[in-house]
Amino acid sequence: MRTGGTEKMIGDQIDEELEYMAASVETYVGEEAGVATLSVLKKDLDRGLSIFSEVLMRPAFAHDKVELKKNQVIEGIRRRNDKAAWIVQREWKRLVFQGHPFGRISTVKTVTAIAREDLIRFHQQFYYPNNISLVVSGDFVEADLLKKLEGVFGAWPSRPAPALPAPQVPLAFRASVNHIEKDVPQASIRLGHLGVTKLDPDWHALEVFDNVLGSNGFSSRLMREVRSNRGLAYSVGSGVTGGRSRGVILAACQTKSKSCVEALDLIMQILRQIRTQPVSVEELKIARESLLNSFVFQFTSSYGIATAHADLEYLGLPTDWYDTYKDRIARVTADDVLRVARQHLHPDKLTILVVGKQAEFDRPLATLGKVTQLPLDDYTGR
Repeated sequence: MRTGGTEKMIGDQIDEELEYMAASVETYVGEEAGVATLSVLKKDLDRGLSIFSEVLMRPAFAHDKVELKKNQVIEGIRRRNDKAAWIVQREWKRLVFQGHPFGRISTVKTVTAIAREDLIRFHQQFYYPNNISLVVSGDFVEADLLKKLEGVFGAWPSRPAPALPAPQVPLAFRASVNHIEKDVPQASIRLGHLGVTKLDPDWHALEVFDNVLGSNGFSSRLMREVRSNRGLAYSVGSGVTGGRSRGVILAACQTKSKSCVEALDLIMQILRQIRTQPVSVEELKIARESLLNSFVFQFTSSYGIATAHADLEYLGLPTDWYDTYKDRIARVTADDVLRVARQHLHPDKLTILVVGKQAEFDRPLATLGKVTQLPLDDYTGR
């Protein structure tokens, strides 16, 4: 949409004009939604909106730019196995979201098959005003801005929404131990399972839980125990994700091959422990303060403010979500963390994936359970 130009301007002309104005127009499509952004100086707002609206409403998808992007994506596919960390992230997600679009992996064949007409059809199917939320932040007079927006978007016709409900992620746990052989001196580890959506009433308690467990750097249990105290990891941490669709609860680690199973064992012990007894007063205090301190940095720029409120609109969260966020985090107790850990974390239902040279591991992975050996697929032949 962006680099392929519009019916009025080719992509290179747009680049030159935006650079002259110190402005930017960017587009991307993620797993759940597409996004287009405009950042422009106040004095250039009229011209910026003109370009932005053309990109949104009338992209040309120039054939040469489509082919260039396809070639770039294919080259990225060919390099997917360069790093073990890329492999474990990609293949673990495929295992956890098996049978769902989130688990799909593009191949050379699927990318090669995409034609310019497919992009035009996709744009026509999903890009129209009653399927879009528009959020603006900056220095403007509301009435004047609304008039400008009506001027550039007013003639864009609405139409019925497509009857394509997003497939829900079924809460299906697939406990397993998996290995992909790669001749590298480190082992890359990822383990976890499906989690919740961001609309779940336990979301804020899970944020605190995740912060205590592994997302708060050296203040978290995984970093403190696995790296600092035992010296078993280059990097280690956790994550709790979620949007409109169900996310995951995970832990990840990179360690020496000869400490692979020891590190994995310790991580699993920490996961079990956080379900058995309340976190300490100090851990809870640090986690809540960390979340509250980082929260304000979402709103230090116009872009951050617009993005935050666009997320509210897209996710269907209450309009007072940010106004009440700090209070909700501050009210999370040690008992809340223990409750959500017991309810949402299941150490006996983990999908475990290790990428590395098995002959150099400190112990066979089979000591953890039956091991499924997965191929190191480069996705170039299909």
